[in-house]
Amino acid sequence: MLEPPVLRVVLVDDEAPARDEIQYLLAELPDIIICGQADNGKSALDIIREIKPDVIFLDIQMYDLNGFTVAEMLLRMENPPLIIFITAYEEYAVRAFEVNAIDYVLKPFSRKRLYDSVDKVRTIIANNEKVDFLKRVTSLIEAKSNLSKENLLVPSCNKYFKFTVERDGKIFPLDTDEIYFAYVENKETKLVTQKGEFFVNRSLQSLEEEFADKGFFRTHKACVVNLDQIDEIIPWFNCTFKLVMKDTNKTKVPVSRTYGKELKKLFNL
Repeated sequence: MLEPPVLRVVLVDDEAPARDEIQYLLAELPDIIICGQADNGKSALDIIREIKPDVIFLDIQMYDLNGFTVAEMLLRMENPPLIIFITAYEEYAVRAFEVNAIDYVLKPFSRKRLYDSVDKVRTIIANNEKVDFLKRVTSLIEAKSNLSKENLLVPSCNKYFKFTVERDGKIFPLDTDEIYFAYVENKETKLVTQKGEFFVNRSLQSLEEEFADKGFFRTHKACVVNLDQIDEIIPWFNCTFKLVMKDTNKTKVPVSRTYGKELKKLFNL
């Protein structure tokens, strides 16, 4: 009888005890090798690109990039790993994942549930079903915005997310849909919103990471826009574009060639 192939695994969770627990449970399986760990989305992407594991256990709720954003980026890789999502929110996860036939494990971890997930991975690999599985992950990611509105993927408190800005000694709480775009000018980051323009003591990179799962898109090295606040898309030359925003000035934001290809994918252009 043939032994199952060795599975190279990366663990991604911003809680060290959760990673330790999964590592402890998986250590009992002879065909599993833990070849890397990450405590945030950005590190996970770097490690996965370098190691190219077979499987990742990927936490949904992390402090920088959430699991769906990481998964979306992984799917752009030439040979992405299989993904088993980790979540602490059973009532939000069950329908979302099972409707899309995507595997997940709940916190606190059950040995049986974890091993069942590994068995599913073995079956997917043995039956050459990886392409179909990754298509199902893609479908889940594409549906996540609607599912989130139904409180299926994230706890209900997330809908109260506010981004605060300050001006003239006053603090203004903003919903993300009130933000048109953020840009850098003279080494200062500015936010253009329905309540006016604000200076923010943040790098554009940090804003991009914070808004990564909220429909924001990098157009060039000095600007991030809210995709829901785009009024027009004007094709330009050499795979570049200009975006007409919905702010009162109808600002035209250029999209560089680097990001133009991604914009085409987002809008099926």
